[in-house]
Amino acid sequence: QLGTLDYTTGYVLGKMKRWFNNTNSGNASGLFPMGLDDSGLKNRFAKVEYTTAAAAGGHLTVEFTATPMGLAGLPIVSANTGGFGSDVTSTENQGYWKIDNESGRLTDGEYTISITGEGFSTVNSLDGITLLKRVGGGDWTTPGTHIGASGSTAIPTVVRSGVAGWSNFGFGGNSANPLPVELIHFSSLCEGNISHVSWTTATETNSDYFEVEVSTDLVSWSEVAHANAAGNSSSKREYVIVDNLSRGLRYYRLVQVDFDGKQRIYDPISLNCGDSESVFLIYPNPTSGDFVVSIQNEKLSGEIAVTLNTADGKLISTKTSVAKAGMQSIYFENNQLPAGIYFVNVSDQSGGQLSGKIVVR
Repeated sequence: QLGTLDYTTGYVLGKMKRWFNNTNSGNASGLFPMGLDDSGLKNRFAKVEYTTAAAAGGHLTVEFTATPMGLAGLPIVSANTGGFGSDVTSTENQGYWKIDNESGRLTDGEYTISITGEGFSTVNSLDGITLLKRVGGGDWTTPGTHIGASGSTAIPTVVRSGVAGWSNFGFGGNSANPLPVELIHFSSLCEGNISHVSWTTATETNSDYFEVEVSTDLVSWSEVAHANAAGNSSSKREYVIVDNLSRGLRYYRLVQVDFDGKQRIYDPISLNCGDSESVFLIYPNPTSGDFVVSIQNEKLSGEIAVTLNTADGKLISTKTSVAKAGMQSIYFENNQLPAGIYFVNVSDQSGGQLSGKIVVR
């Protein structure tokens, strides 16, 4: 059922699904009026207009994920940006759009896509922003052809034509129009009787201090460290704190506090220090469905199995890989999971095992 959207006002909070089976144009056939409830409703529209039809019609499901985009694949030099005209050096830390196609359908064809980010506060020039795309947890790219941003700096819309395939979409910016990507990475590892928690910021604006909090159940949190921030910085800043090690599974989260008292809480990471040679991370955590399991364990060998289970032990899915030296990542994508607590277990054929907990919201 194609349907027609006669849009006047309002937003969809959550997910929205529409069917496509040919070329289309305009809001009636292509608009997803998504929104975000963030100190008031914010415009997170997405619009899809097929210029070359896919071989098989199908549906698209759109949602906005309020998780920082990260800097994978950046910088992208000007020559590879499809006409943007400058290097892409930053991404938006307030979230991205997750657009999933029906399995086996809408895998080809070309379309023009538009996305709107109301309240992306550091957008100061429409000429300095563009649309980015990635597949799963891969690198951000600049597919198709850049079309100049429209709207205003308060409610900007970025557009690209000649795009194919689906996954994640978001805002990218050049150095003259830095978007608020403050956090490049946030990680922890075990060493002897302490755990090291580190994070790196790309830019900071009005940033007073950071708090690192710890939990064993993702419900109750306590502060373990306090670090003064840079205030205002346009260069990379690195931070490290140490925490007295408690064996077993624990979670760390980072809280950033502005000079005016406003806080931003970043998604937690997990650390399992049952073995001092182990690093076991699950992120983002909590998640809306997709997540990554990163493992570094010198005692795991041969084929390893990573399982996702419900709280009562029911197996949902299994990923297999071969243990490698150093850090390796295993992706769980396109998960349609009800909200709740789930368990991730990693095991090899010799009995080595790691386990962690993930929250789906």
